[in-house]
Amino acid sequence: YNSKNEILIINNRQISNFTGEEHWELVQGGIEKNETPSDAMLRELKEETGFNKFIIKQKSNSKFEFLRPLSSPTSKNIYHCFFVFCTDAESLAAETSESKGFRWVNQDVLIQSLHLTRRLISKELLLELKNLKKDGKIE
Repeated sequence: YNSKNEILIINNRQISNFTGEEHWELVQGGIEKNETPSDAMLRELKEETGFNKFIIKQKSNSKFEFLRPLSSPTSKNIYHCFFVFCTDAESLAAETSESKGFRWVNQDVLIQSLHLTRRLISKELLLELKNLKKDGKIE
């Protein structure tokens, strides 16, 4: 998020090129060998925005797991979510090798822009962020 409480969404280049339609999502990616989830988050932010002025404020208490039946019947994705602040939202790259651009959006636009599964995750995370701010645990 930024100083205006807007959320960063990325136009995923690979999926957009495959489907021919814009595909907006939160920054995400896999964890590489010998990498912590927080290190992976900062690396993905750099890869997808071309920028490295992000500060992890807090790891989310929420845990999300989804089965990946197309990979194998028992394969699943585990999502480690973080609340990350961008210190200079105006300096993000217009495009990178992984994204066709980005947008800063308010919470309502965020929910409307994402795939159904991501909407459910985002709603829970936005509620958690609201409570953290209300309790003074995050700025």
